[in-house]
Amino acid sequence: MDAMICRSGMLKLQIRRALQSKTLPYAILALMALVTVCFVQSCLMFWGHDRGEIPSAATQWVGNGLRSNAQLISFLVSYLLFPLTSAIFSMCLFDDKRARAAYMLAPRSSMRSYLCSGALCSFGMAFVATLFVLLISQALAFLAFPAGTSADAYYGALGQLVTSQDEFALLATQPLSSLLFGNRYLLNLAYCLYDAFYAGAMALAAYAASIYFKGNRMLLLGLPTVIFLAASAVMPQGYNFADHLLPGMNQVAPVAFMMAAPALISLVSALAVALSSLLKRDVLL
Repeated sequence: MDAMICRSGMLKLQIRRALQSKTLPYAILALMALVTVCFVQSCLMFWGHDRGEIPSAATQWVGNGLRSNAQLISFLVSYLLFPLTSAIFSMCLFDDKRARAAYMLAPRSSMRSYLCSGALCSFGMAFVATLFVLLISQALAFLAFPAGTSADAYYGALGQLVTSQDEFALLATQPLSSLLFGNRYLLNLAYCLYDAFYAGAMALAAYAASIYFKGNRMLLLGLPTVIFLAASAVMPQGYNFADHLLPGMNQVAPVAFMMAAPALISLVSALAVALSSLLKRDVLL
């Protein structure tokens, strides 16, 4: 990474711009509203049990859509999460070119520093915003459910106790199954971090796309999500990219496969940003 980013202060400038972005509070509020609706759905779909059998807040986290019956969360993370978090700062270059501000910002250091700092902030803002909202969604579960229960055996769908060896064997094939049986809160945290990483990767992809393509802002924001969903549709069952954003029963891919997808997106996007600088592409046009 270009050392001039730090020396020139361009990264600090871009971070300040990202934190002062008018889109940031709207994106956070929209995501907060959506996870709150998902939490309310999980409460309404919970038909009740004896006091000693109430599942814990870890099981009733809205991210556990198949277990908490908060099915809206899958729609949120598959269709809305990436465009909303990318909107925070991924279109900074697009907006700078449209406002003709890039001609004043880029000369303050170098074109490489300008592009790299924008890429880092795009990834970072999407990562932090996603992690913050998903952690809040876990905190919401404590409003209605206990932190832990002695009979929290709802590893499958809510209300279906896992009792047979076959059921446990099936669950043992899931990614991060050791956390599923050992510490559900760590499992939920792992998925929060994973989704945040994915959101950062998709935001970086949107930023890279804005370097090479001109057009509508909404189209650039939605393009990575459309490609993501299209790629998920052609993958075999168990290896569907979208299925790995939240805990589920139909996952058989190893953790390495799960991590490879966002890592590859990040790598290709970073190379695309770097290539535009190496080719001395005039990205300000």
